[in-house]
Amino acid sequence: MDKIIEFKGDRNDFKRFIREKSNSHIFIKYYADWCGPCKNIKNEFITLFDKYKHPDKLAVYINIDECQDVSSAMKIRSVPTIQSYKNGMPDKVIIGVNNLKMLFE
Repeated sequence: MDKIIEFKGDRNDFKRFIREKSNSHIFIKYYADWCGPCKNIKNEFITLFDKYKHPDKLAVYINIDECQDVSSAMKIRSVPTIQSYKNGMPDKVIIGVNNLKMLFE
């Protein structure tokens, strides 16, 4: 898997990161270490990300317990939540473990 980032920071750092990476297609996985479903989709997420064709793609992991300011600002209410950004703008959101493939279509 290329380009994996474990994000650490607050909501201002997050906004700056998204702006700086606006040319990338970003897939953000909000997770928690204690979350069973988060662990269950890890391999599927990696496989789908690896197969996805985009010249500048990023996988970003955000631990909701360590980055509470970001998860609060993004209104994350359930994990796993996976969100994609294209051209610096939110694109798709998947909550839970179903329909993960739809995110990469």
